[in-house]
Amino acid sequence: QERLKKAVVAYHWFDYNPESDILRFANDQEMALRIFTAVQPDLIYFVNGSPLASFGGISAAQSLSIPYVILEELVSPANFPTDQSELNAVRHNYKTAQAVICVSHQNLNVMKTLFDFPDGFGRVIPNTATSEFFRPTDPIRRQKLRTEWGVPEKGILCFTAAKLEPVKGHEVQLDAMEHLKSTSAWDQVRFAWAGQGRLFDKLSTRIANSDTSRHVTLLGHVWNMAELLDAADMFILTSHAEGVPLTILEAMAKSLPIIATDVGGNTEALSGCGKIIDPPN
Repeated sequence: QERLKKAVVAYHWFDYNPESDILRFANDQEMALRIFTAVQPDLIYFVNGSPLASFGGISAAQSLSIPYVILEELVSPANFPTDQSELNAVRHNYKTAQAVICVSHQNLNVMKTLFDFPDGFGRVIPNTATSEFFRPTDPIRRQKLRTEWGVPEKGILCFTAAKLEPVKGHEVQLDAMEHLKSTSAWDQVRFAWAGQGRLFDKLSTRIANSDTSRHVTLLGHVWNMAELLDAADMFILTSHAEGVPLTILEAMAKSLPIIATDVGGNTEALSGCGKIIDPPN
């Protein structure tokens, strides 16, 4: 934020953390109206993790006749309302936007099918890793981290970066570990998970009770992903739904082999350069 301030980016903060009450934030037109009236923007760029996340803000933009663009980072049928009137309202928001952007062709196709949009509707602009992830691995940092996390000398470190939420499928990996325990590979395999979320306590308890605590390191929320990936030998993401996860692209930039589930834009992003497995069930 400090770097962006120097680049003449002005910040106008919300009254509260959206994640503290997502429904309240999604329907909050009053706060959006106040901010938009004060700033008087020429264009509003809504970035959604879920199609309903900016519903109140979009309604405010429409009432003030301010043009807007919508970027949907995750398009999944499960994230859209089932009520037809609400679904029609979301469709209207897309139709009146200056542009609708998705991060994968798979996500855009889901949107087109759900709303019966024509072929020319929407654009795909993929995510990308920043330059720091393309830097060569630092061998000193790699060894330091692996020692700190208890990785054996010839061990294999599997890294995952994802919020600890049900959609990211961490429990799929814990199920897989139960199978690995009966193999000769188990003693050499370690897992490092970066991320925070509602499942932290549940996952921590399951790890402790299943005797895998020596094999799994929970890193919590981190800011230095490019450095931490230096320690890894592969990257795993067992999500139930995705747009195009930035973490996969960052791991690819670090030259790590990828294992990912066939959901969202994962297959599209890997383009054959990794191991795609069936969606979790």
